[in-house]
Amino acid sequence: MTMGVVVACTSLTLEATCVEDWFICPNGRGVGRDPLRNCEHYPCNITLNDASGPSRNMTCSGDPFFQVCPSGDIVLRDFANNCTFFPCPPSCANDTLVCSSGDVKIANPALNCTFDPCPLMCANDTFTCPQTLAVVRRSAALNCTFSPCPPAAACSTEARYCAATKKFQRRRVDLGCDFDPCPSIKPS
Repeated sequence: MTMGVVVACTSLTLEATCVEDWFICPNGRGVGRDPLRNCEHYPCNITLNDASGPSRNMTCSGDPFFQVCPSGDIVLRDFANNCTFFPCPPSCANDTLVCSSGDVKIANPALNCTFDPCPLMCANDTFTCPQTLAVVRRSAALNCTFSPCPPAAACSTEARYCAATKKFQRRRVDLGCDFDPCPSIKPS
């Protein structure tokens, strides 16, 4: 016994080519035309908050529908203002600043066309901590002061007697938990 599956397919070809104009809805959103509905505009999906907006019958059919501003922002046509474009947001000259770190900063309109700050670059010198002998570098997060020294490790409480000085010595953290050198006794 042989079983088969028959699948019926239908293909949909869109014969309608719609004019590429836009309708600006009362909420300010633009809708294009729907080829599946005889090129009527897509619905606006108006909410109660949008109901007090301008009349639904205003459309802008100018070409193009949007404009790219020098800042890169896109503005639409203003149907309430004879389909002229909305004004472009303020923009700055295409000035750039190359920081000493190599970062490139672009003039920022939100900062009155000044540049965002460059990252702080510190000198590449080091500091040797006296108690632990650890080496630390300058930190940009600390305004280029040296990073704090790590806490000193506690040395063992072991002691040794130095015959030359006739004193006991303890291990010293600043010497890496070693003893002070003990001078040798010279024969008399």
